[in-house]
Order: sequence, then C-alpha cells, then structure tokens
Amino acid sequence: MHDTLNYMVTPPWERSAHHNEITFSMYYFYNERYLLALSHDEVVHGKKTMVDKMWGTYDEKFEQVKTLYTYMYTHPGKKLNFMGNEFAEFREWDEKKEQDWVLMLYPKHAAFARFFAKLSGLYVNEAAMHNDEYRPEHFRWLEVNNSAMSTYSYELTGRVEKPKAAQTTEHIIVVLNMSARYYPAYWLPYDRPGRLIELLRTTDPMETDDAIRVKKTSELEDWRIHPVVEDGGRHVMLNLAGYESVILKYSEK
Repeated sequence: MHDTLNYMVTPPWERSAHHNEITFSMYYFYNERYLLALSHDEVVHGKKTMVDKMWGTYDEKFEQVKTLYTYMYTHPGKKLNFMGNEFAEFREWDEKKEQDWVLMLYPKHAAFARFFAKLSGLYVNEAAMHNDEYRPEHFRWLEVNNSAMSTYSYELTGRVEKPKAAQTTEHIIVVLNMSARYYPAYWLPYDRPGRLIELLRTTDPMETDDAIRVKKTSELEDWRIHPVVEDGGRHVMLNLAGYESVILKYSEK
C-alpha cells in the first residue's frame, strides 16, 4: 500500500506523473497471497491518520479517502483495517486513549461510517468482489493508461455456486477518478452486451442508516442503470465528479 498512499498525498495536478503507483501492484500480486493492510503502523509516529494523509482541504480529504477505500475493497486480496479508520479518525492512535467516538456526532464522520459499512457489505455480499480473488482470471484492467485524466477502471469476476443450480459467474466493474476534475461524459470501454447497474457512488448521500441498504434492481432509479452502447465498439457513458469512484454490476438484461 506504500505506493498507493504516496499517490494519495500527491497533489492532483501532479498525479499523472505517478499514474503507475496505482497500477503497479497488479504486476506482482499473484506471486503470493497478499493481505491489504492499513494497520496501526500507518496511523502512529507522525504519519497521520488515513483521512488526514489525503491531499487537500477538509472536504477533499473525505472525498479522496472514500475513493481510497473503494480501491482497497475492490483490489484483490483480503483486507485489514485498524480501528478508527472506519469513521475517519483524525487523531493518531494512542494506546492510552480510546478512539474519539464523539466524532460520530458530526455529520461528516457519521456519513463516512455509513459509507464504510455499505462498502464492507458489498465486499461480503457480492461474489465477484471476493470469490476467486487470488486467481489471475478474477481481475482485468478496462482502462489502465489514462494518466492524462487520472482515471482507472477494471473488472472483477467471481464464480457463484448455488444449490441445485449450475455454476455461474458475476462481474463487478469499478471506476476511479483520482483527479479533481468533473467528467460529464466519461466513456468506459466494456465489451459485454447488456447494462451496468450502479451499486455505490462515493458521492452518494449517507445521511441516514437507510443509505447502507443495497437496493434491488427493481428499486433503482433509472439514472443508476447504464446500457452498454455499441458504436464502433462497446462502451458505457458515465458522469464522474472530482475524486469520485463508482462500483457497478454487470447484467445481461
């Protein structure tokens, strides 16, 4: 995670020169069974907490730490997070003090905790986010070299086994915007016919506990369902706010 954290403290206008710090891990990932750890070593001795490491203003730190965790939870490998990360603690860990739970009274921290809970729920409940994550066929880049826009996209594939049913596969698509720029028409290359259904945007409002619930497809607003368009090649058009990430699920129908 060292390369990733170094990237996140880099000002957004300099990130194009550091583009491979996000992509490099997948060159060697399948050599071993790696654990993705943001442990207590990362939040002590003047290193700052996870949210405070992020470049930018108070609001920008929250926007970017959500995308950092989206990347972590959709990157192959089991996850390890130290206490306090789940509600964006700003004070470094001190073994003599309890966590600053009072922060949960502040809307920004409470909303982040709900986001973290929803992201964790997706990791547990979506097969493609955890099944087969140590197999090379689990992961493929969709867009890996767009350093000019500082965007990344990739697909996760996981096998699903159900009682008395044939084995199937599911696909999760992830888009990360590491820049501060708004992209009203981001063209995501995607070669499967069908549609992509949004499961989570890091800019989704998380004011209430209801925000944690993952909606059924029939309950989704139309703007969360994106058809795969064939126009000299298959793609999906999305809008991306600055520092925003999106998790989508593939559906044939």
